Amino acid sequence: MLLDDTKITVEAPTVTGTTTIDSTAYDMAGFAEIVFIVRLGSPAANNNIRARQDVASGGAFADLQGTLVGSATLNQQMVSVSRPGKQFVRCRVTRGTTTTIDAIIVIQTRARTRPAVQPATAIFETWVGPPEGTA
Repeated sequence: MLLDDTKITVEAPTVTGTTTIDSTAYDMAGFAEIVFIVRLGSPAANNNIRARQDVASGGAFADLQGTLVGSATLNQQMVSVSRPGKQFVRCRVTRGTTTTIDAIIVIQTRARTRPAVQPATAIFETWVGPPEGTA
């Protein structure tokens, strides 16, 4: 089951602007992989995302080589990092052209301990082969 092995966090949207925005720092101690999915309000050649890491959640994060993702025409950008070298990973969204950040969805997967604990702000259910009927 996906949610047994995966923690999914959705960060709040960001108002329109040209500032650089960093996601929350995610602790990877219990996970092997992290995926950032960012939906921008409008695509532009100078809007992009990248993954960054550090040993502490409030440290001086450094870019991870080769993780820069950007498109002049597509507003959904994704980057995946498997087995990062440091414990904390976050996503940096660079907005060179005015746009909103509609969502940053963070998927931490391949949990070492199952089931993965979901954020307190989320509600979910998992079912195996449920019969047809009233939901």
